[in-house]
Amino acid sequence: MKIKNIIGNAFVILGYLSFLIFGAWGMFITARILIDIGGFLLLVVGLMVAPVVLAAAPLYAAVALNTFSPFIIIFGGGILSLFLIGIGGWISQ
Repeated sequence: MKIKNIIGNAFVILGYLSFLIFGAWGMFITARILIDIGGFLLLVVGLMVAPVVLAAAPLYAAVALNTFSPFIIIFGGGILSLFLIGIGGWISQ
């Protein structure tokens, strides 16, 4: 195996691992925001009925609560993960 493929695969693995970490962290933060806003019932509705609520919670926290850290962690972590996966795929070509 070429060193180029090893480095590219390392970037891809790192990207998927960061997706997992940022996803779990973001899910915990989003659950906490939904529980603070509307209680456990809003969390259940967000998980089962309307998953768009999960995507809107960090935006709500950024605009209404003036807390940008959930938005940066969730959306910035996703962009970083996609960037790492793309770089890894480009290197391994």
